[in-house]
Amino acid sequence: MRILVNTHIYLWMLSSPEKLSDARRYELESSVNEVFFSSISIAELMIKHSIGKINITFNPLEMA
Repeated sequence: MRILVNTHIYLWMLSSPEKLSDARRYELESSVNEVFFSSISIAELMIKHSIGKINITFNPLEMA
């Protein structure tokens, strides 16, 4: 299954995975599924980071 993750869910995956249901976490972590992240969400994260709303560290090797 292909899954498109929005910014909010992505942040929960990284910082508060307990906020996601067990079923959703399983879907996102399963190697059977393809998880996609929108380029507009990346822009949104960078904007939030630049104005101090979130503190993120980007490591492209973790995305592979």
